[in-house]
Amino acid sequence: MAPGTFTTLNHTFKSNDIVTLRLDMETRIVDIPGQGRYVERGPLLYTYAVPQKKTEDTTVYSNMNGKKSANPDFKSWSITPDGPFNYGIDEATTDGSALVTAVYKNKLDNGYPFDLADAPIKISLPVREIIWGLDGGTRNPNLPLSDVLIAKDETQTIDLVPYGCTELRLTVFPVVPAEKEEDLTSLLLVNPSFEMLDAETYNAGGVERKTQVPYGWKTTGTLNGVSYGINNDATTRFGDNICWFRLLPFPKGFELYQTIDHSRIEPGIYRVSCWLWNQYNQKGNCRLFANQNVQYYGSRDEYDKNIMEGETATFAGYGGGDSNISPKFVMNEMVVYVTVGEGEDLRLGIRSDGMKKNGTQATGDDATGWFKVDNFRIERVEAIPADNGDEDLTLTNAMLVNPDFELNVNGQANSGGTTSRGVPYGWQVNCQFPGNSYGVNGDGLNKHGNNVCWFNPQNAPMPDDFELSQSVADLEAGRYQVRCRLWVQKGQLGRCRLFAQAIPPSLEECRKGVVQYFGRPEDYMLNRTEGEEDTFAGYTGGNNGQFIMQEMMVCINVEEGEVLKLGIRSGNMEGNGETTTGFDASGWFKADHFRIKRVSEAGLLPIAHISNASPWEWTGGVHASSLYDLQGRRIKSRASKPKGIYIINNRKILEMRNE
Repeated sequence: MAPGTFTTLNHTFKSNDIVTLRLDMETRIVDIPGQGRYVERGPLLYTYAVPQKKTEDTTVYSNMNGKKSANPDFKSWSITPDGPFNYGIDEATTDGSALVTAVYKNKLDNGYPFDLADAPIKISLPVREIIWGLDGGTRNPNLPLSDVLIAKDETQTIDLVPYGCTELRLTVFPVVPAEKEEDLTSLLLVNPSFEMLDAETYNAGGVERKTQVPYGWKTTGTLNGVSYGINNDATTRFGDNICWFRLLPFPKGFELYQTIDHSRIEPGIYRVSCWLWNQYNQKGNCRLFANQNVQYYGSRDEYDKNIMEGETATFAGYGGGDSNISPKFVMNEMVVYVTVGEGEDLRLGIRSDGMKKNGTQATGDDATGWFKVDNFRIERVEAIPADNGDEDLTLTNAMLVNPDFELNVNGQANSGGTTSRGVPYGWQVNCQFPGNSYGVNGDGLNKHGNNVCWFNPQNAPMPDDFELSQSVADLEAGRYQVRCRLWVQKGQLGRCRLFAQAIPPSLEECRKGVVQYFGRPEDYMLNRTEGEEDTFAGYTGGNNGQFIMQEMMVCINVEEGEVLKLGIRSGNMEGNGETTTGFDASGWFKADHFRIKRVSEAGLLPIAHISNASPWEWTGGVHASSLYDLQGRRIKSRASKPKGIYIINNRKILEMRNE
């Protein structure tokens, strides 16, 4: 039988007839790119039974309508590790046939096959002990990131048993790289992703370490209050830990920094990057810095009165999040380029002076400028690229009409954010939209300016293949970045997505364009649009009434004579492929702050230089994935790969740059 097929037995059965099924009992080690490996033999999955402590849980939980069962035969149990589970599998361990399998036939014939004490089959797996613990000391941990994984040299052997024999188990094993290549970040920076408590101690599980300046880092100014240190409290993080500072208030001249002595760094141009989060209404003047080159988190017009003199600034253009609204603490990519001269040190980190948007200094318990940060990186580049991380609204203001919906539907300034119903001025839709709940208003927490756009169908589902768009002609040929801010309701993602489409003079050659879906790949298993080149921002969606918009981005090549069409697409199909009906408004959205920027000549941007890509694109939600070539071989260093096609987070990405 071929896998995934059925066989029909056309037979009149009588007593004592026997049907014998012979299965392929080969032992296989299966790789999940960027996550780990597991072992299976024949039809069974095998797992490591974690030593456990099992106690009856009689607690009544108010948020679960109680947990204590009325039936004494169905008790609630608390099961926690009572022995080691921190094991990883070597990258070189790929041949399942080399594993030793013990089959105890007497146990198969005489006992219950899924009794852990008498498991009839055991597979011996060579592993190495790694630094890995419970999340926060109490919760189920994520798989540790291979790029920051620390393993002991010694190999030991553990027994795997059928999955059904276990209650507390380790099934997918982290992969221990065969060898670790040192890149510039690891050579020049100490503890760049805040994983270490000291030179030897990894903060496994992201246990909160409050009022501790992270190992390897220094600060300037008085640390007011007790809210700073490292923990795991972020939706996107690189490894187990992030760093946060929430001072009350921030002092003038605050820095979290490291200094690279001139004796350790060669003269040249460097790209310094990190992930950063700011509270949408308390951004202050928080910024990434490298010497006197800085990047502010928000848009240029937010810093008219609190920008610092003496620095060369770019602006990332992010809206910021809300610490009380899910998804919490989605960090964004920040980047600065800096030229280091002969005999010059490089000082880098985060600056935040506690200066409010109106130019006054925060006082008392005002936490203006507080931040979360992770994943500092440094690499040497040949030149500062056109996509230097700056939001740069020059082309946007010249070519787009009403890109941030500051005009009402009649084209008049809507400075008060008053509700103006209808198709936004300068934009087009491709259908008759049901109801009248669409237009522009001020109902968005992290809006750019005074207004956002919204489309929410009433008494009918979202129209199929809905499109809100505008078209831009007379663009110079090249590679363009299209960005916006977008909010979609949690549980009603539909197939809402940002899109950009290059339309040639001959419509017969027209492509469907590039899109970025708001959620994760698994949210769109059966409703993606064929012919589109898609990516996924990885957001979970927000609650109705809590409109924190998230950053979206696509890149597209535009040839000479082509028209660039951009906007939002949505439709009435759920991720399971079912079409919505009735009052189901799946796919409704709020959008704001559309931007376009020419970032290079025609050709795909290098992965490392997509400066405003969501950290989710690196992490698949939490942890960064490894990079693989098309033969499935892991690329140990992202900084040393030739041109070609690579796979990260199960997506093909083209690398156009030779390192």
